[in-house]
Amino acid sequence: MDDNQNTDESAFIPDDVSRMIEEIVDAQFHNVPYDETKVPSWINLICERVMKGLADSGKPYKYMVNCIIMQKNGAPMMTTWSCFWDTVLDGSAYYRWPKEKSKDNVNKTMDIIVTVHAVSV
Repeated sequence: MDDNQNTDESAFIPDDVSRMIEEIVDAQFHNVPYDETKVPSWINLICERVMKGLADSGKPYKYMVNCIIMQKNGAPMMTTWSCFWDTVLDGSAYYRWPKEKSKDNVNKTMDIIVTVHAVSV
């Protein structure tokens, strides 16, 4: 096998990462109202738990985790990123919470966006 190709075991799979993020965020914030004073600690909590999950996977990547929490007040939230990397080996995952079309009775007071970038080592 070519050294420049990931095996299935070591591949970065965005859907798996998004599911992990969803589990972390939903478990922590399902019924928690927005509180501006707690946002900095919430962001740290999310980033640390996501990073731990990524590190525990044992995959050969360097990770960058970004989290945005914004109170819902009718204003739109927009974000973007751009990367110049190896499109075969590197990857990213994105998760927005709560899901826009969620029928569950989830938190309606805030939006959370978590982005993970994975760069192969």
